[in-house]
Amino acid sequence: MRRFLVLKSALVCGALAAAFVAGKESLALALADTQPQLALRLNPNQSDALSAAAHAAVSGAPSANLQLAGRQAAKALQIDPTNSRAAANVAVLRQLDGSETDAVEAMRYAQRLSRRNLAAQLWWIEYSAEQGDVERTLTHYDTAMRTARSAPSLLFPVLVTAVGNPIVSRRLAEVLAQRPSWAEQFVQQLAQSGRDLDAVHGLLSAMAASGAPVADPALRTALQRLVDDARYREALSLFAAYRPERAAAPVRNPTFRPISQGATIFDWQTGEGAEAAVLSPDGLLIEASSGTAKPAASQLVALPVGQHRFGLAYSALSDEGAAEPALSAHCASDGSLLGRSARTAEGQVRLEFSVPAGCVLQRLEIALPEADLDPSAGLLVTSIRKLR
Repeated sequence: MRRFLVLKSALVCGALAAAFVAGKESLALALADTQPQLALRLNPNQSDALSAAAHAAVSGAPSANLQLAGRQAAKALQIDPTNSRAAANVAVLRQLDGSETDAVEAMRYAQRLSRRNLAAQLWWIEYSAEQGDVERTLTHYDTAMRTARSAPSLLFPVLVTAVGNPIVSRRLAEVLAQRPSWAEQFVQQLAQSGRDLDAVHGLLSAMAASGAPVADPALRTALQRLVDDARYREALSLFAAYRPERAAAPVRNPTFRPISQGATIFDWQTGEGAEAAVLSPDGLLIEASSGTAKPAASQLVALPVGQHRFGLAYSALSDEGAAEPALSAHCASDGSLLGRSARTAEGQVRLEFSVPAGCVLQRLEIALPEADLDPSAGLLVTSIRKLR
């Protein structure tokens, strides 16, 4: 009986000791990334903690000891040959020592272990860019943004700036044509925040040539910014690249039907004037309210230099008769008036004007004359046609 109790006690003590050791190892593993030095005091052979400590030194932590970091990285890799971060640390330390060949070999090994190692992908991006290898640089951009959630916030601003290089722009368009998961988000950020509008236009044009799609919000934003910056020819060429049928028409959506998607600055714009205007299945519905006459709807067009004539058809909203709409043309660059419509028959007005040289874009505007602005005034514009 005594021997049994002694054996049982020994087993219990052994189990407690094993649990204590396992607990220390589990705690060391839990602390490896956030507090590697504490983790190493609990377990000096914890590979992740060794790797994290080496990474802190490589990243320029205060009082960094690169020799110690080298030993830690090598030991981490020796303990766990599949530790990708340890391999990346070894590569960076080799590079700092001036051993570029060894650094490249170690980083290749790190990447073979895991494509999700963001530090390795960032190293390859910088290294490939320094070598002037645009294709490899963009390959690692693509890999990083496919595999690391934090990559876009780090890399998008850099890539937005790099788009100004025509070689980068052309190759990036080919990458985007493959429709990677990050493409739409990147193009939207470029359209919104790209400071170099020539570069924005260049990349989106290259994307069109390579068959890469651009989402409607990004295209709309880019076109708006180009027009606002008076880059009319660039805006027109980009619009024609992605909306060729609409761009070829002298006026788009001549019957004023609602556009469910894809509307841009080159389509009918409503809602900016004193009148409430809406595109409906029946046409352009305008309901006047008190105030001064302002455009109820407008559209940018690109007519050649010379004489032009448009006809506008409309009808009343009630038996009391219709207010008469005013159709006018203005040069987009300076807002100068090119012509104003005159009534030709019941429910019809005609606009004749001449486009001068240098007026690349014109704005057609539809409004209610100020005299007709009362709560009961309103009309339905059913069509606009180019007569000449």
